Amino acid sequence: MGRKPYPPRTVTSMNNELRKIIARDYERDRVQAQRLARDRKQEAYGREPRIKELEREISAQGFRLAKIVLGELEPDAAHDIRARQKALAAERDKLLEQIGITKEYLEDVHRCSICKDTGFADKSRCSCFKAKLVERFYSLSNVSKSIETENFGTFSFDYYSSNDYGRGISQYDNMRINHAAAKNFAARFPNVSENLLFYGDAGLGKTFLCNCIAHEVLNAGYLVIYVTAPQLFKKIEDRRFGGDEEEHSDTQLELIYEADLLIIDDLGSEFGTVVTRAEFFNILNSRLLEKKPIVISTNLDYEDLRDTYSDRVYSRVLGGFKLLEFFGDDIRKLKKLGVSNSK
Repeated sequence: MGRKPYPPRTVTSMNNELRKIIARDYERDRVQAQRLARDRKQEAYGREPRIKELEREISAQGFRLAKIVLGELEPDAAHDIRARQKALAAERDKLLEQIGITKEYLEDVHRCSICKDTGFADKSRCSCFKAKLVERFYSLSNVSKSIETENFGTFSFDYYSSNDYGRGISQYDNMRINHAAAKNFAARFPNVSENLLFYGDAGLGKTFLCNCIAHEVLNAGYLVIYVTAPQLFKKIEDRRFGGDEEEHSDTQLELIYEADLLIIDDLGSEFGTVVTRAEFFNILNSRLLEKKPIVISTNLDYEDLRDTYSDRVYSRVLGGFKLLEFFGDDIRKLKKLGVSNSK
């Protein structure tokens, strides 16, 4: 089957699509708020009909003020109109208090009291908009569950040994360096000068640090796509050979090319073919050329990368990534055994 070209797609266009979805969410919230406000007012009117009459009179005075703006009423009338409005509002509030209903009960019907479910506050995006966008990004990231428990706040150095294993630096001190590099990368995102490659044996904290970075960057409002190497290569195969999930794979691959941050975990554990590895190079090369950050973890060392992948991949890794080695005791095993290497 011939390869279908990718439609033009950028993070900007993708963000615009997400913003349209969020705008529809706001519209839905406003409709629900209007319905809730009507229901609560009807409740108040049912318990004290005079409140409805007062609301009508207050609105009528508002229309009179509008006529002044339109030049249909003398400006001198404004003082009396506002005084009348104030007296009517005071009477209404007193009646509400008598029946045990507060103004807040009638007014606090919006999900966000700052922007009133518009997404804007003081002509800029409301904080709730960012929260909604982050929530959408979480749903696309493939890592939302993992980072609930694996993030910088839950990271511990207790299991890292003071032994140097012949490296001239202890596992503990080496992990301090790797942790600092990951934290600095996340804190400076997207203004990062180098991509990160975590390499070393399994169970040493590479995936944990990937999750830490994903957590911070997602919460900063950027789109992160987190994918294991087997998942990535499966998506490439589905798209190339027209699998049942081809359309879904199209969307996922677009995100892999265009996300603000791509994290590929466990590179080298996949079953690769000439086709999938060529596509992997395209992803790597495209993102490097467009300066879209990447974090990769692998159980291979960088010499094994050259043997497993093409010289082109090896060249891109050496030239575009900060290489951080992990070594020492298997932390996962120590945790299962309840053994600590704390100093």
